[in-house]
Amino acid sequence: MSIISAKSANLIYFAVVIGLIFLGGKVLERNDARPLPGQPSMSILRDDFSAIPVPSGDVPIDQLTTFNRGGAVGVARHFRATSPVSALLTYYENELPHHGWTLKGSSEAHGAESTIRFCKADRSLTIDAARGGESTMYYLGVVWTRSPNDNAYCAGGR
Repeated sequence: MSIISAKSANLIYFAVVIGLIFLGGKVLERNDARPLPGQPSMSILRDDFSAIPVPSGDVPIDQLTTFNRGGAVGVARHFRATSPVSALLTYYENELPHHGWTLKGSSEAHGAESTIRFCKADRSLTIDAARGGESTMYYLGVVWTRSPNDNAYCAGGR
């Protein structure tokens, strides 16, 4: 007479296989969550973002968003301003160097949207602004990326 039935043995085998699959998934998940070499923590990126001066009267229109896309991590938020795009960008071009940011470049897309980029160590700060009716909508994001081919790449500190 057998100590356990074939049906019980199959159930035990199935439970062990499922357990190994879940355990393996947790190990892979933990490995995927590990930072890449040189990657700053989210708290550093949040601190950088929090130290950025926002013009008086500009209103956030969403919550601070964090993202991790493998080779790029960052924090971002959208704002509404009453000032024109040119005045907003001039404000940041004048103000951010006092906070350790260096102007990397600027561009204008079809006259509708303007972008300026700054670097601080190996992190970038991008501001995309466009006029919409009587207000200016803009994106403000602090990003670290490991790829030199990414527009958000800053080589400092590497």
